[in-house]
Amino acid sequence: MNEHSHVREIFSYCMSEWPLKFNVQNNNPSPKLTFSDLLKLNITSQQLYHWSAPIDLIEHYQFYLNQLSTTNNSLLSRQIFYNCTMPRFGPMCQYELIYHRPHHSSLNEIIKDFYRNF
Repeated sequence: MNEHSHVREIFSYCMSEWPLKFNVQNNNPSPKLTFSDLLKLNITSQQLYHWSAPIDLIEHYQFYLNQLSTTNNSLLSRQIFYNCTMPRFGPMCQYELIYHRPHHSSLNEIIKDFYRNF
């Protein structure tokens, strides 16, 4: 495998409560960008995928890009993307893996390392 190849795996995780019960505060330190900002920066939906953005957000962004030539969708242009940094993840970076170590560069590495030492 060459150095530019990427291997992606999907991991399931279990939550003990429904996300609707979570108290997510909007004091997130992660950078946030609107779809309009992403467009100005020439960000593609594929780049969002590689940044581990939520799939539904990636789909909405691609829909926004596809509709640019036909309509002015100001509602979608204001949708926000939170650019999470490890070990945080989720639509608003509201989840955090407490097992994260500085040498981990991906969620995959965190999970593999956790179960290797379990």
